[in-house]
Amino acid sequence: RAFSQKGKKKPPMGQAGPSLCPRLWVHEGMSWALALSMALGVFAVLQAALNKQLLASFGLAPAILLNGGLVLVLAVGWFACAHWGHIPSLSSGDAGVRGFRWWWLLPGLFGFSLIVGLPLAVRRIGALQVFVGVVAAQMVASSVWDLMVEHIPPTPLRIVGALLAVVGVFLVSWK
Repeated sequence: RAFSQKGKKKPPMGQAGPSLCPRLWVHEGMSWALALSMALGVFAVLQAALNKQLLASFGLAPAILLNGGLVLVLAVGWFACAHWGHIPSLSSGDAGVRGFRWWWLLPGLFGFSLIVGLPLAVRRIGALQVFVGVVAAQMVASSVWDLMVEHIPPTPLRIVGALLAVVGVFLVSWK
């Protein structure tokens, strides 16, 4: 209701109100998900850089414990709020324990790898080289995922974009 004014219609989904947020970069196909993705990219850099500082001050094990403890508290809080209906569960499934699959553990393993590996890499080569490499790897991996899992064929522009990201790794790594 932030955009509604008495007697005026709300703008269509994905569009901002006239005075609150002008449509400077939003076009068809861009949405809150793109803005969220960009924010998460910034958070990833900040997380790795701040974890590097924690690593220098306390060591790797305490930094991992601090991060993991906070993630656990937040996850339990989210689960509890979703369970009691205070927030959406964001789930349509009902697999339960009997439907458990081994690969459900992989996202946690990958997240742990990021928490441990990124600060170590940033400490060694700096944030720019690390995250250009991360973005290039993400471009290639997401292209393969889209093709193999989501069945979204690559377009020439996507291929060029992924190649430019890989070239970017070499450009920022050039000494």
